[in-house]
Formats: sequence, structure tokens, C-alpha cells
Amino acid sequence: MIEILNPDLTPLLDVEIPGLEAGQDSDAVPFGIRQSVGSDDAADLLLVIQAIDPATGDWVSAGVPPLDEMWARVRIIDQVTTDAPAQQLEVTDWTAIGAWRGLHIATLLAGGIRTGEILMRPPASAPELAWSWRLAVIAAEHSQAVPPGARPGILIGLGDAGHSAAVRGLAVTPSDTPDDQVHVAAGHYVHRGRLLGVVTTALTLDQADAAAEALEAGEAYIAVVSAGAAGLTLTKGSRAIAPRRPATPAWEVSLAAVEVRYSAGDTVVEGTDLTDLLVYDRYFAEPGTGLELRLHAGQAVGGGTLRYHSTIQTVAVAASSTRYLWQRASGAAELTAGDPPETTALGPWWKVTTDGAGVTELVDLRHFGPDTVVLHLRGDLPGSPGEIVTQLVGHDGLVIDQVLYRLSDNGGGSAGQTQLDLEIDGATAYTSFATDDQRPAWAFDASSLEVGDAIHEVTELRQGLVVRLLSIEHPTDGTPVWAEAYLVCRRS
Repeated sequence: MIEILNPDLTPLLDVEIPGLEAGQDSDAVPFGIRQSVGSDDAADLLLVIQAIDPATGDWVSAGVPPLDEMWARVRIIDQVTTDAPAQQLEVTDWTAIGAWRGLHIATLLAGGIRTGEILMRPPASAPELAWSWRLAVIAAEHSQAVPPGARPGILIGLGDAGHSAAVRGLAVTPSDTPDDQVHVAAGHYVHRGRLLGVVTTALTLDQADAAAEALEAGEAYIAVVSAGAAGLTLTKGSRAIAPRRPATPAWEVSLAAVEVRYSAGDTVVEGTDLTDLLVYDRYFAEPGTGLELRLHAGQAVGGGTLRYHSTIQTVAVAASSTRYLWQRASGAAELTAGDPPETTALGPWWKVTTDGAGVTELVDLRHFGPDTVVLHLRGDLPGSPGEIVTQLVGHDGLVIDQVLYRLSDNGGGSAGQTQLDLEIDGATAYTSFATDDQRPAWAFDASSLEVGDAIHEVTELRQGLVVRLLSIEHPTDGTPVWAEAYLVCRRS
């Protein structure tokens, strides 16, 4: 059972907000959310608010100004438990809630209390009326009703300052010959509504914990690798015989936890010291163990509901079959031979083919809610490396989600490679190419002529910018006829 509590652990029934004045923040009121001792950990909770309708005296979830105008602001600020957990959980910034919107809480540990605060921010035009509020938690569900007219599709979080998530890449691995480094693969992630990219990066661990205290025999500390506004972050915990995992910095995307053990010599990080925390967004799917599909986290709107998941689901797949993955209005994933399982289902998102032992092919059929704009650059390669084609951006508010490249042929040369670059407003979109060159390249004898996994770091476009496709290297004794790039852009 999940309870909403006062700081003294008595039930919080009606919330009384002191200092409630039109046009300014009220005083903050503390509260707690407790998961009963002996229960399992709870995931994907939704903290919602209701108010009394003065006209009827009934508790309502919409239809009165404080809810429809989202006066309420809530945040989660701490975690309190009688048993010290193995990890510290995330906190949240102030988030507006009201009709059709709640605060998503990814995890509530069994026997634990998440502490938070609520305040009200009425507009300057708010009428002087007495209001009564109460908080509630929607648990063990993965959907919430939304108003009519919401555009169907998977949400991608661009432009949403309350959203951070991994998109592609970013896997954390030890060195091939274990040493004091871990390596983060190049990738993209959303941080507070902005798409950011990082190149392959090595992070170095040592024998000092968060307080710069050296490990002693039998001790260890845990460090969390995450991605945020300034790139990659390494957050260390405190040394202990049984160390706790530190909290990931607010709004950053968790990638991995690394346990660093005491060593009388050099620090060594083995594969067994790494715990994978990487969960992709947008309902990305990948083969699981045997006849299983791993469906990652995401949010989607359709059929009158907002569906949401923050953890990976395991979906059983029939042997030697071809099935299509759909999502019901409840948020549940379901595979069918073709037709949707219900009229409110979203999809199909993935085409899944299996043999007798496991998944053999996954075809991505996902469709996203925001508009997609594709800028197509194509032209003949010059006789020597240089400009291929230039285009003026005529749209505003675009984010380059992915760039797909293709060559006409490998050039038929005898050595070397063809390499392209994409410039935006006179500068390369691959700003860290000197460290890790992500610009697309093809060997002189390449048989595959498409590239779609290059990680660009410049992601935002606005009207009036100039984008330019150019070649920066040609093979010896040969040049492809033409090259093209598709800039797959989303509206932010």
C-alpha cells in the first residue's frame, strides 16, 4: 500500500497551502510518500492532485481553475528509509501538475519514504476563493487519461524541460585489458528537452572516494556514470565495506554503476564491477534471452491515454514466427500476427521475426508524435575534396535527430577512403572529430554504402542557417559519383 503522509507520518488528507496569493508562489508544504514495509519496490508511480469543485462540493481531477491552469508545483527532495538501501534514488525539480498531468516517480523502495514539497503558483488573475486540495498516487498502472485532440504517437521529449533519457549508444564497458578506465560509447541523449551528443570517451577511476579519502583494505566505493548538460559525469559515493550507490545528479541520464575496490597497486575495473543502468527511451526494442524481446522505456499518446514506462519490459515471442508489436491503451505491450489487439492500440512499432531459438530480425516501425521534417542534400562529388551541395534552412525549431548518408558507389579506387562532413553555419556538426572522428567514412572497397550511426554533436537548426555537405577525403585512383545525406529532424 502507498500512503501520502505529513512529516510526522500521520496521513495527509486535505492539503492546506499557506501564503496563497494571486501572482506569486505560496509557501511550500512538505509531504511524504511511503511504500508499506514488506511490499515489493514500486515503479512508475504517478503523483496527481485533486481539488474540491466549489459548485458541487465534489473532489475533481479537472474542470476547475487550479487544476486546469496547473497552479500546483511539486518536487521530490529526499529518500528516508529505516534500512539503508544499496542505492540513493533520484530527486526531481519543481514540476507543474494538474488536470491531465502528474509527477512521474520512477521508483519507491519497499519500506521507504520519498519526501517532497508542494506549493501553488496562482496567476495574477486568479479569483479570491478558498480551495481544498489532496494528493494521490496512481500505482501499478502505466496509463493516464488525456484530453481529446492529443496527437497520437511516441513522445520523444524534445522541448520538454522535464524530460531526460537515453536515445542511442552510450554503453559503458571496461578496457579490453582491464585497467583504471571505463569507456562510454558515442551516443545521443535528451537532457531537459535538448538532444545532446557525446563521442567515445574514457573515464578514469582511482582509489579516492567522493570525500577524497583513500580506500582501505576490504573497502570499495561505487561511482555512477551519467550524461547531462555538460556531457558525461562521474559521481562517486563514499567508501565502505558495503558501499551505497550514490544518486545520479538531478535530470542526468544514468548509464552505469562502477564498483571500485581497494587495491594496493593500480586501480583495476573488471567487467564484473560494472552494473548496466542504461535504459533507452522511445520504446526501443532489442532481442532478449532466447524467445524474448526487451522493450525499453517510453511515453506515448493514443486512444485517449498517455502510456508511460520507465523500466525495461520482457515480452515473450512465439518460436518460428513473425509478429507485430502493439501497445494497448493500458500501456501493455502485445504481439499479434497482424491486426491490432484493440481499436485504441498504438502501432505496430516493431516487426519481430524468430526461429526456434530466438529473435532473428527486428524491423523498426515506430512512429513519433512530433512532426518529422527531412532535409535532403545530394550532389556529385567534386574532382578533389570539397563542397558537394549547400542548402538554406527554411524551417524553424528543428532538432537533427539522426543523419543518414549514402554513396553511389565506393569509387573503385586502389586505397584510402571516402569521407564526408556536414557543416552547419560554417562549422562541422562533429565538433569533437579530433578526439573521436564520427564523420561518415567508407573504405575504397566498401560493399555497404549507407551509414546511419554517426553521432553528430550539433543538433539544433533554425531558419536562415546554411547546411553544407562536403567531401574531405577521396580514395586513391577513384571517386564515387555522388553522395547524399538525409537530415531527419523533429520539431522541438
